[in-house]
Amino acid sequence: MWQDTFASVLLSDEQKALDIKRENIPTTLYRYRSVKTGVSFARLVKTLCSGQLYCVTRDMLNDPFELRSTLSSRKASAYFGNDKTKQSAIFDHLKNHFDVEEFSKAMSGDDWFDKLMRLVFKNSPSTDGLSMEFVETSLNSVIMKQIEDVVVAYESIFNVNRIASFSETCKNLPMWHHYTDEHQGVCLMYDTSELSVFDLNHLFPVIYAQELPDVVKFAFEVLDSKTPPPTGLATFYCIHKLIDWSYEKEWRYVYQPRLRYGRHEDIPPDYWGNGVEIDFIKPLKIILGAKMEQDVKSELCNIALTQGIAVTQMKVTPYGLEEIEVLEGQNNGQ
Repeated sequence: MWQDTFASVLLSDEQKALDIKRENIPTTLYRYRSVKTGVSFARLVKTLCSGQLYCVTRDMLNDPFELRSTLSSRKASAYFGNDKTKQSAIFDHLKNHFDVEEFSKAMSGDDWFDKLMRLVFKNSPSTDGLSMEFVETSLNSVIMKQIEDVVVAYESIFNVNRIASFSETCKNLPMWHHYTDEHQGVCLMYDTSELSVFDLNHLFPVIYAQELPDVVKFAFEVLDSKTPPPTGLATFYCIHKLIDWSYEKEWRYVYQPRLRYGRHEDIPPDYWGNGVEIDFIKPLKIILGAKMEQDVKSELCNIALTQGIAVTQMKVTPYGLEEIEVLEGQNNGQ
């Protein structure tokens, strides 16, 4: 699949990845929206009238693993396979507790973890009642805690970004249920050919995987090669989701403040912890949910009519969900 090729080159050749994506972007994308609260309805009206796109924080999304990395092993030895990584900052706090020469010897060779355990065992104030198994478990816990801290640090970088979600389909029953308050909201249709190059470059397919990528392993590979982190690193982790969500066929707009403000310190204080509204294109069509209340339907039809936006409504039929035309008279609540 082209998505696999796209993901495989995103970290090595971002421009090539963007070219691959641009060749495969759907001509239409859909955005499911709620109208349940006053805030959600007001944002929808802004979208219809001015093309505003609301991008949310990680915590506003319903998947608890959004913009996260998961560790692929609970064993510290899985993360330290060569000399350069063994000299990383992870071990700086350990070497201060041992004789420099002894520590250097312990950290040399492929059996470094076993030798380090023996060194810890040897320097323990009391070995009475201690076993090598206990030492191994304890040492592994200490190092894995450091690795977990690295994950948290990287995730804080990813979490600076904001997300707006789209789908390739407008007839997904679970999405109508979860994102439009059980068919009472709307689904907006967008024509991607109207997007600017800038916006196209920030719209990405979601990559569904059995496991989320391990940022610590990747970081150690970068440390080995002494190369700076690739520009596509944050995007790479922002567009990966567990395969459980693949039915959504999601595309997402990734808002990256570093590209808007340049310096981290220039980001306004009210950005932190909040979503952000950005300029985007107006939807080409608004599809009303099958169970939308009549008064909401009338108001949205009137707004859409003034904005030149087509209106249809989903209907439950013996053949599944089907779009039906909304008659002009219905725009006046008839």
